[in-house]
Amino acid sequence: MGIHNKINDEQIRKSNEKFNKEFIKSLNLSFNIDHFEGKLDKGKCKDSTVYQLVWLKNIDRLINLIPKEINIENYNLCDVGCGLCISTIYFQKNYVFKSFSGFDYNQELIFTSKKIINELDLNNKISVEIDNALNIKLKSKPYILFLFNPFGSQTLNLFLNNNLENLKSNKSIILYANDLWKDSINGFKKVYRDDFYNLSTILF
Repeated sequence: MGIHNKINDEQIRKSNEKFNKEFIKSLNLSFNIDHFEGKLDKGKCKDSTVYQLVWLKNIDRLINLIPKEINIENYNLCDVGCGLCISTIYFQKNYVFKSFSGFDYNQELIFTSKKIINELDLNNKISVEIDNALNIKLKSKPYILFLFNPFGSQTLNLFLNNNLENLKSNKSIILYANDLWKDSINGFKKVYRDDFYNLSTILF
């Protein structure tokens, strides 16, 4: 498994991981999802990364980087490489967007995420699908895209280039956690960054 943000401070790590565990526990799922951590299914995405749940507090930190004059309620949340959709569910339970969706090429993760969504009775609030970022063409509407390093720079660039004009015309936003490939992103207007946690909020 990778290490979140390469932060070595043990207290920070424990605090963020405890927050994750408490959120998952609060969902009261009837089955355990811990065994999915660290799994890898490359499929057609040759630079994919292992499944790992983002530090959920990093979602709050990314949201807080969005300028106050921007109303996130006007945006549609899309979780890119959503995995088990725990991050998508966290968004849905804590923030108001026009819609909540996610996609991942890993069939096992999406199958399980749909099971989780069904158990939490969120079918009418969150939609997820099996898809590859290389094939995705976003609909023409304002998005907030959330990424926690679901793949490498090659796939990221292809995904963004396929959707760049759409992102720009709709003034979309990327929330990028553990932003390893931030320097390869282009076409944006402004970046707000948390240098300690390696977070970028990118405005198009």
